[in-house]
Amino acid sequence: MAKKELIYKICNETYHMIKIIESCETSEQINNANRLACSLVDKWYNLEEKFSLSYGASVLLYIDSAANDMTKFIEEAKKKINKSTK
Repeated sequence: MAKKELIYKICNETYHMIKIIESCETSEQINNANRLACSLVDKWYNLEEKFSLSYGASVLLYIDSAANDMTKFIEEAKKKINKSTK
């Protein structure tokens, strides 16, 4: 997989994961989305490690950014759900 293809894949999967997170309406859905997000990040790190010599640090920046974005959206979704259940 070329570097640009991996970066595109990370961005695309992050976008779709954020849409899933935004659609969550229960704590259980958030927990499931969180597990899925974690598995995506693990997959990306494994791909980066496999091809690290040719990819360089720039791919790590995209992975870290995507992970941070998903974490932020998960936290916001948890707050939204907690407000709606009170």
